Amino acid sequence: MAMAQPVVNGDLSDADYVVIGNKLNSNAGFGGSIDVSQILYYPDDAAGILYLGFEGRLNTGSNDGLGVLINVAGAGSPVGWGAGSNLAFGGGGHFLDQTFYADFEVDYGFAFNPGFWVTDVYWDAVKYTGGGGAEYQGNCNQTGGAAANSSAGGAVFSNGSVTFAFHNGGGAGQGLEMAIPYSELGATADMDIEVAAFIVSESAFFSDVTVPGNVTTGNLGFGPNFGFIGGGPYHTGPDALSLFVCEAPAGLAVTGLTATTATLSWNAVTGATGYVLQLSNDVISSGKRVKLGAGITSVNLGPGQLVPGTDYSWGVRTRCDGEMSSWSAMQNFSTPLRLAGGEDDLALVYPNPSNGQFTVSLPAQGNGSVVIKVIDLQGRIVSMVNSGDSNVQIHVENPGVYQLWIQYDTVSFVQQVIIQ
Repeated sequence: MAMAQPVVNGDLSDADYVVIGNKLNSNAGFGGSIDVSQILYYPDDAAGILYLGFEGRLNTGSNDGLGVLINVAGAGSPVGWGAGSNLAFGGGGHFLDQTFYADFEVDYGFAFNPGFWVTDVYWDAVKYTGGGGAEYQGNCNQTGGAAANSSAGGAVFSNGSVTFAFHNGGGAGQGLEMAIPYSELGATADMDIEVAAFIVSESAFFSDVTVPGNVTTGNLGFGPNFGFIGGGPYHTGPDALSLFVCEAPAGLAVTGLTATTATLSWNAVTGATGYVLQLSNDVISSGKRVKLGAGITSVNLGPGQLVPGTDYSWGVRTRCDGEMSSWSAMQNFSTPLRLAGGEDDLALVYPNPSNGQFTVSLPAQGNGSVVIKVIDLQGRIVSMVNSGDSNVQIHVENPGVYQLWIQYDTVSFVQQVIIQ
């Protein structure tokens, strides 16, 4: 499927572009002079270039900026900082050296701001993969003139490798446009892209303007954790980095849901030679992909694949003639908490969220023994307690999201805890 390449000039009306994220409200926490309302992309897999567009405008009377986060996903993709990680990176520039948390893995972070000027837009960047790096990339004008990242020294991207432009007219289809080689992102055509955009101050005070997502509580302020803000997800995708030659599956459904079982199904696609199923654990942003043969339109999941009391997202894409479709619309389901002994009384965990000190209150145990494990996002046990008490005090040092695994008598279950 041959298509012309977009022209990088801040005009996002190129027919090649596909919208992958929209603003879902009329929020304008920093006023009407700054906004982001849409994310577009075009994966030129033949040339190995990712084109990204962000419809919006910047307030030239301030240093407030447009924040962008990118993740390259899929088998063999770069490993960035996981969902729930503190993304503050020393020397990152603008908001990028201050505390905030995303709801997805992040490989790259960008900040674009006008620096109180009516002529230029300045670009700071952070790389969260490998050893990481932070570096000012360069500037472009505000009238759509294309520029290369001529100030880059290789800590994030190679000098001159990325083209970008910003049309700050504020009209429909105007804003930031970028062309980034797949090689600079560590990406290949069989991988996917996830993107987030938002309006944020230089001091990392976050507004209520995001794409996608729907903030309903006003400006988010300092140190927001997008994984625990209602109205998410606050990122797009996953969207394929290859052109689409076959239809994406539809009719996705979840049946037979219990604490540890579920059946995922979808409608067959004419001409499909197979499918790829993606299942992700929303708590720890981990997941897996499974290639399925032609004619397989359902998968049964069982114990060992699903954890009680956990949120999951899943999607399917079609394989046909050696190519891939785009991903289906991602679906969500939650497994209920399950007590192995069939009891109705669960442990009470309070306060949750906490500052690192919380209590687990249990019903009376028959044998007087309870085991509690606190497990971090990487699956490491950071705390384990064996106790005969009904009220057990737990202390966790570092902020983040944890799984609390509790077992007493024949009863076991998992609960999420948040340390702020």
